[in-house]
Amino acid sequence: MVNISYGWKDSLDKEANHWVIEHEGKIIASSRLCMISNLNIIEENYHQFGLPVTGNYAFFSRLVVDSKFWKIGLAHRMDKVRLEFIRANNIELTLAWARKERLPSLHKLGFKNLGNMSLTFGTKKEIVSAVLLDCSSLVKGKALNYGNRKELNCF
Repeated sequence: MVNISYGWKDSLDKEANHWVIEHEGKIIASSRLCMISNLNIIEENYHQFGLPVTGNYAFFSRLVVDSKFWKIGLAHRMDKVRLEFIRANNIELTLAWARKERLPSLHKLGFKNLGNMSLTFGTKKEIVSAVLLDCSSLVKGKALNYGNRKELNCF
């Protein structure tokens, strides 16, 4: 649940890591990485892609960059710091969803398409791409098999 009057909060904030970039004392970019062990605690329906309900998951979310600072690499810097955290903490699978314009940058980082999902923003429904970064081969020495998908490689 999002409570706008008190900021952009939900139940995942307690288990999440947050990063910000400041310029002249103001936050110009922020991102969040949620650590989850059960897909049932997030609203997005990743079950439809045959992923195990329980696991060692991270969830990319809430990447925001002030429009005055677009196109200078801040989103990429936020992605990199989250990937460094994922590596350092032996996270097996990282989930994200993306609109069309964000998808190429996630693909460059090694995320692979799972398929499309429908999300609701206020009263508006939108189709977005669900993506996965599989690092289980680094954690356990072998890639995870899920659904009918081929093995995926970690960054």
